[in-house]
Amino acid sequence: LAHPRFASLTGDRAARVIGMLLIIPCASILVPLPLTNTVPGIGVALAAIGLIERDALFVILGLVVAMIWVTILVVGGPALLYFLIDYMLASGSAA
Repeated sequence: LAHPRFASLTGDRAARVIGMLLIIPCASILVPLPLTNTVPGIGVALAAIGLIERDALFVILGLVVAMIWVTILVVGGPALLYFLIDYMLASGSAA
């Protein structure tokens, strides 16, 4: 599936930029919450395969998958926390 495509987007300079972009999903993998590591891990793996094979399509797909998941965590995490707090206060189980 992976083969050299758009080689200019996976050159040395681009690889450095891609590496800096991958810091964000790699940092989200460090958070020890259940079921939150698989999707960014798949994104990072796709980007790594793309860099190894010089396939920019895999790199872009990996970055998109990882960044969408990180966005969901950043936006959905606080929303879920507020929902749980409101639910606990409404049900009277918060002491």
